[in-house]
Amino acid sequence: MKKLFAEGIGTMFLVLLACGSAVLAGPSIGGLGIGLCFGLVLVCLCYAIGNISGCHVNPAVSIAMFLAGRMSGKECVLYIIAQLVGATVGAGFLYALFNMGAGFNYGGITAASNSYLATNVIQPGATSVMALFTEVLLTFFFVLVVLGATDEKKGFGKFVQPSAIAY
Repeated sequence: MKKLFAEGIGTMFLVLLACGSAVLAGPSIGGLGIGLCFGLVLVCLCYAIGNISGCHVNPAVSIAMFLAGRMSGKECVLYIIAQLVGATVGAGFLYALFNMGAGFNYGGITAASNSYLATNVIQPGATSVMALFTEVLLTFFFVLVVLGATDEKKGFGKFVQPSAIAY
């Protein structure tokens, strides 16, 4: 139960803080700022809940862990449910924050056809196939990094000490 609670809370904070950076400050901090926010939130979550649940905070990671034989099917399904609940709660908090500031220019509203609240859009000149291909490749890379960084046999969660590096 502790693992599921950690996954739910972690996913809630990922959505609230990282997606919140796009919603509440997107044009002000730009793509680099949003990317850095996602990365920093994930690093903080890894330190905060990594030793409890593994800090998947993403169904793709949980599915990869299941396929790699690192968790049971039942545990994978429970992780995904906890992540979906956490994401929904985080999105609810973000929506509430967004609506509390009537008249405040958050700068994260996407100007594309009747969409708002930092809806993802395909950039001019790109195609749906390009976007899907990029999403698949980057998700594969993300999951590959997580699988490599969490391998118990190779000392998951341990940073290399400078004294351990052969010069």
